[in-house]
Amino acid sequence: MPDNLYEIIRYETTNFKCVCGQSSAAMPHSHREIELGLILRGRPRLITPGADCLLRPGSLWLINPYETHAMRTRSIRAPYAFLALQLSMSFFRQYFPQAEYVRFGLTDLTPATVGEERHALLHSLLLKTARAYFAQEPYYALRTAGCINTLLAEVLEAVPHSVLTDLELRKDDARLARLQRLTDYIESHLGEKILLSDLAEREGLTLPYISQLFAREVGQPFQRYLTAMRCRRAAALLVETDQSLTDIAMACGFSALKYMTQGFRECYDCTPAELRASGIRVARRVEQDSHGPGSAELSRAQSLRWLEEQLKGETDDAKASAKPVDNPSKNSTIEGETEGAIK
Repeated sequence: MPDNLYEIIRYETTNFKCVCGQSSAAMPHSHREIELGLILRGRPRLITPGADCLLRPGSLWLINPYETHAMRTRSIRAPYAFLALQLSMSFFRQYFPQAEYVRFGLTDLTPATVGEERHALLHSLLLKTARAYFAQEPYYALRTAGCINTLLAEVLEAVPHSVLTDLELRKDDARLARLQRLTDYIESHLGEKILLSDLAEREGLTLPYISQLFAREVGQPFQRYLTAMRCRRAAALLVETDQSLTDIAMACGFSALKYMTQGFRECYDCTPAELRASGIRVARRVEQDSHGPGSAELSRAQSLRWLEEQLKGETDDAKASAKPVDNPSKNSTIEGETEGAIK
């Protein structure tokens, strides 16, 4: 078992933020910011209503505003490390107002989907943006903002996107407001019996419609989402309190301990008892955090060390690519030589 199920760094003194951390499971959630992320280590699955993709070290992902997404590994024994930039598209309002109307059509940004050269450029720009953010050198906010502008321009060049009309944006806002009401209600009533039919009645919707709404907007059936949210709450209680497993199961809305155990096996690939015995630390819960049972802030120095390692790797790769070949006749195929003759 790892020492930490989830570690995260956040600095929220500006209207943009970078998040750098380690996790095993990010439960389904959404936020108003656009998110561009990079996997530093591990192989998590990224799940959205329109995509289910396996990410690898070096993978980039892109999440639209209010797009529900989740990320998980096959086991809490195999956490992933990540870097993410989150910013509201209103950041560009004064000089590029159409940014708030943009919706991107790709989630997994790979060399195959955006091109190798563009992928490498986005990778490098994201690292440099994060370094400027975490270093907090003089005028760091201006330096970071400059990087962000360049980064968005390159994303717009590389990724297929649409521009919503005013009417489409209002409909989008109404749809997202409804989804937010539903998820807020679930979050505040996890310890109670929650039926999908009750939620439908609250919103004046039919049962088939609200069922499809969850599948479409959250990317999973209602019952699976509800179980995941209850497991997240239970995981927090397991590591923060000495309550018995049965009491925690009841407090989180499970009708019996066995159902909580089933949920934990699905979400965390372990039992509640194994999670409690794993020695996970929870220093401070971050408000509205979605990444597991809690979070512990890491030092800015540790963030910078991760980023410097990544940037150094890029520099070493560039030097290796630019290094001249000492003796071309011994290291390359002679023109006209057949492939089969090469040993």
